[in-house]
Amino acid sequence: MTLLMERPSFTEDEALAELGRFFHLTRSQPSNSEMPMFSGFIDVAWHRMLDHPEQYEAFCRTHAGASIQHVELAGEGPVNWIAAYEKQFGALPDIWFADAEGVVDQGTLDTYRYTGNIATSWDCSPQKPDGDDSGVPTLRRDPDGLQYSPRSSGGSS
Repeated sequence: MTLLMERPSFTEDEALAELGRFFHLTRSQPSNSEMPMFSGFIDVAWHRMLDHPEQYEAFCRTHAGASIQHVELAGEGPVNWIAAYEKQFGALPDIWFADAEGVVDQGTLDTYRYTGNIATSWDCSPQKPDGDDSGVPTLRRDPDGLQYSPRSSGGSS
């Protein structure tokens, strides 16, 4: 039995911040790696962004350096990009475990907190653009939090 916990405090801004982090990871992962979107709440924000193509394109360029396509792709199993997320951003916030209505899957969240692993289902994934990674923004930390910066022509940050 899965325990669910209502968490009405999640906001659209939080979902978009996490979507931006997810897009950044999408571009920085190897081309053969799978990046399932398992948060229903964040996926709802992604769908809302898709309704505004110009804003979505700007969001993609800011966070991933290129356009990111939304692909319907159902699956279930381990989520293998978690370590890369934690390396750059720290532990996943609770919003990642929320369904479309903002209800947290407490069992999956507790398993993650205890083991650091996630095995769950998902309905979609980003399709990474092909080609040159020179436009991928780099991540830097400053006193105001995480910031993205364009990659320099030399490819270092």
